[in-house]
Amino acid sequence: MKGNKKKKSSPLDPYVPHIQMLLLIAALWLATNALMPYVLQMRELGYVGAFFISLVSSASVILPTPGFVSIFEMGKYLDPLLLGIIAGIGSTIGELTAYYAGKTEQKKLRESRVYKENEKVLRKWGPAAMFVLAVVPNPVLDFAGIAAGAIDMPVWQFLLSVGAAKIIKYTLLAYTGIWTRHF
Repeated sequence: MKGNKKKKSSPLDPYVPHIQMLLLIAALWLATNALMPYVLQMRELGYVGAFFISLVSSASVILPTPGFVSIFEMGKYLDPLLLGIIAGIGSTIGELTAYYAGKTEQKKLRESRVYKENEKVLRKWGPAAMFVLAVVPNPVLDFAGIAAGAIDMPVWQFLLSVGAAKIIKYTLLAYTGIWTRHF
């Protein structure tokens, strides 16, 4: 009867998933800040650099990072369609930090007016609202991602709606870059 020992429970057990998610978000935020000095150097890596630039830029929850400008500039020298797809995928993966931040039930974030407005819209429109919020340059997208996680939007719906929007947005941005190449 060796394997029948019960593990002692701790009063912290219900909070372990939240603590783990907070640690992941903190690690991603620290990595984002540590990597930002190298973003300009990443442009030299072409498509791989675009992927990482957009991933790191989108992983920074609430704090703005300059990835958008890098993709615009890269559009002048790389295939804009492929660049838009790759940057869109990287950015979508980066947005998961906001989604999972919502899963941790951050009370302070949920009390903000911007969060409450996004939550209301997401409860009514779901993935369609997430698509619209992600396709336009939107400084409150992180709050929408937090709300999506908080209302338990399925992660596949979040990824599909945000991914489609980000690919469209970054493709248009890359084409804009190529059109301004001659200026």
